[in-house]
Parts: sequence; structure tokens; C-alpha cells
Amino acid sequence: MDGLQGQIREAADATSQIFSQPEAGDSEKKWEEAWTWSRNRDKGKKYQMPKTMHQNMVARGPKRLAGRFHQLKTGHCRTGQYLKWTKNSDTAECGWCQYKTQTREHLFKNCDK
Repeated sequence: MDGLQGQIREAADATSQIFSQPEAGDSEKKWEEAWTWSRNRDKGKKYQMPKTMHQNMVARGPKRLAGRFHQLKTGHCRTGQYLKWTKNSDTAECGWCQYKTQTREHLFKNCDK
């Protein structure tokens, strides 16, 4: 019986060590280490998105042009495909050449107008 009770005591001791409260100051030390690490990580430099040549030219131009540029770039320009997707048009047909789907690529590469 002593062997079984010894095993129970060992298990109880191990469990109490696992679930014991951290010593006073441990959480403050960990917080301080994390804070120091995060401060040294960026060294006060702010991240800036890299700009391409086209974005620099658009940034110097009129706001209306910049808006259209970014609509084209993100795929939210007023093409037949986008208008059909937003349910503002019944078809995705090109209004100039009557091609079945008016997309950005179609307008710049294939459309006659």
C-alpha cells in the first residue's frame, strides 16, 4: 500500500507544480521583456509602402485621374463585367464593339474604340 500512496503523493506534487501560481514579479518581468523586444524591433522606423513609378506620377496628378487609376488597378472600374457583377447592368457586353465581355484587358488590348 505504501508504494501506491507514494505514487499518489508524487502525482499530487507534480500536479501542484504544474498548476502553481507564478512567483511575484514573473509576469512583470515577462511584460518588460516583451515591451523591450518590441521597442528594439523597429528602432523607431515607420514602415512605408514602396511606390512604383506609376503611383508617383498619379500622386502628382489630379484626384479624378488618381481615382480612375486605382479603380483600374483594383478591378473596380466601370467595365461591363464589373457592372454586371454589381447588378447595375443586365449584360457584361462591351458598349462600343459589342464583344461578349467588357474587361480591363479587352478595353486596353482588343477593343476597337
